Amino acid sequence: MMVNLKRKRSVIPLAVLLTLAAAPKCQLQQLEASITQPALAQTADPNSFPMPKTVAEGTKVAIDGSSSMETINEALKQSFEKQFPGTDIRIASEGTDAALQALREGKIDLVAIGRPLTDAEKAEGLVAVPISRNKIAIIVGPDNPFNGSLTIEQFARIFRGEITDWSQVGGAKGPVRLVDRPESSDTRQAFLNYPVFQKAPFKTGANAVQVAEDRTSAVIEKLGTDGVGYAIADQVVDQPGVRVVQMHKTLPTDPRYPFSQPLSYVYKGPTPNPGVKAFLGYALTPESQRVVEQARQEAVKAPEERTTAPAEVVPAPETGGAPPAPVATKPSWAPLWWLLLPLLGLPLLLWWALGRGVRRSPVERPSQIVLTPRNCRDAYAYWELSEDDKKKYQKYGKKQALRLYDVTDINLDYQQPHSVRRFECDYQQQRDMHLPIEVDNRDYLVELGFINSRDEWVSLARSKHVRVPQCSPVATTPVTETVTQGATPVMSQVTAAGAAATAVAAGRTMLASDRATAPEPIHETEYGSQIILTPRNSADAYVYWEVSGEHKTALRRQGGQNLMLRLYDVTDINSDYQEPHAMYEFECDELDKDRHLPIRVSDRDYLVELGYTTADGHWLRLARSNSVRVASEKTPSSF
Repeated sequence: MMVNLKRKRSVIPLAVLLTLAAAPKCQLQQLEASITQPALAQTADPNSFPMPKTVAEGTKVAIDGSSSMETINEALKQSFEKQFPGTDIRIASEGTDAALQALREGKIDLVAIGRPLTDAEKAEGLVAVPISRNKIAIIVGPDNPFNGSLTIEQFARIFRGEITDWSQVGGAKGPVRLVDRPESSDTRQAFLNYPVFQKAPFKTGANAVQVAEDRTSAVIEKLGTDGVGYAIADQVVDQPGVRVVQMHKTLPTDPRYPFSQPLSYVYKGPTPNPGVKAFLGYALTPESQRVVEQARQEAVKAPEERTTAPAEVVPAPETGGAPPAPVATKPSWAPLWWLLLPLLGLPLLLWWALGRGVRRSPVERPSQIVLTPRNCRDAYAYWELSEDDKKKYQKYGKKQALRLYDVTDINLDYQQPHSVRRFECDYQQQRDMHLPIEVDNRDYLVELGFINSRDEWVSLARSKHVRVPQCSPVATTPVTETVTQGATPVMSQVTAAGAAATAVAAGRTMLASDRATAPEPIHETEYGSQIILTPRNSADAYVYWEVSGEHKTALRRQGGQNLMLRLYDVTDINSDYQEPHAMYEFECDELDKDRHLPIRVSDRDYLVELGYTTADGHWLRLARSNSVRVASEKTPSSF
């Protein structure tokens, strides 16, 4: 572990944090084998924006930008001004391009943007702070005969006009017509975040038609039986008149569905003014993120479906002007209906009071849990816990847990499982968890429940059983294994000659593929960046890191694009000049600070690195951990 002694940074809080990490922290990994998570363009380090304790009275922040952020802007404005009386958040929605120009000219403080920054905008010193994301769904008309699944590469080729017939993607023979949005659409521009759209000119082919307005209803109207388009997922999921296309055999309700639109605030660097810094610090708190998510869900609904409308922003009255003329109103005859009561009688009054006057409480959905295999050694569990079950646990429960059952060829309703593994988890605060799979090619299900005061197991929800696939045969020669989150392992051999010829730059672990023309790295000791790897058991390790925003910015200037974790098997070797036995790669979000990693092979030495990959595949390291031993599990965990 590298520590900058000049800065005298204490590791005691870090040690305490690691001690508290006894239960697995839920992660949301989102992608499958051929998908690459987009990097957050010129993204600020969220640690740069702490929650303000006080904000000076009279502080003003002017925000303009995309209409896709209008509801979020209004929600944060109201809560910020309530939290800090005397402040003034002024919002408008003149569009992204106009707002960015106003930011350049110093007329506003923040731009609410629903697309990635371009390279030119980043070069100007504009910095994006991610707030939330909208899933983007690929859609067809309900009568379109195509019922298959597309890959991210196939949709990109449809977009560019390289695929023009449905038979080219496994459907029946017939032309493919792309229904595109205007070029100014933030949803359209979000595709530029993905490398598959960066490797060719970002333009459509001859088979595309473009709607005049950036409205989902306009796209749906043009789909017909041969069209394919795209829209914010929450606007089209479970809606009549449109059908969502599977991507990599998943739907937008699955976190692995690939496309999403970033929602960010942009300020002009190098540093924001105090008002902007306070507003961003407030917006990034967990409490405000719940406000943002609620507002995001409202924003994607049709106007008639919204439960609340943004409060109208009323401009301040001009000094010296005449008072507004009174508005004439028609008299209301509503009170006179009481005169009819003697005629209609008491029964009508009782019907109104007991029937229409009483609001019935909605029926709460029961607790539910879903288990999804991600590969032969890793499964993902997602759950929703009802309020009744939360109260049940609070009243009777002693310990929360998940149980993973091996139910191969049995019925758990009346037969004993082959094995049971228990995972402790704060399921009232968490919503998901990654579970290591010890034995592949088996059927599993997961159960959510608790231990009561009599040490009895109380089940709250049980998933359907799923099949975990068989692992690929282990190679007999050293391998480098690259595993994107949610991916099936992709194996590639590293020859002995390549391993012997490995050249290692200062401060980097470099694979043979990294060597040529790699930029000179900036070492973590210059910034005090550090990362720690801690094995939790034979199949699971916990990683925690602290990296400065300046260090990230420095490596992005060298071409760093995607933030990644690399887990190296370094058993009986010196990683400074020898190739690792294996390498596992995991994509990260810029907001992440820790991660649970599955361990494929125990009784081995591992270390982990955090860094960026460049467009040409080179590795720029932010931090490297010490190597640690992951011991084999002598006794299988069971309950």
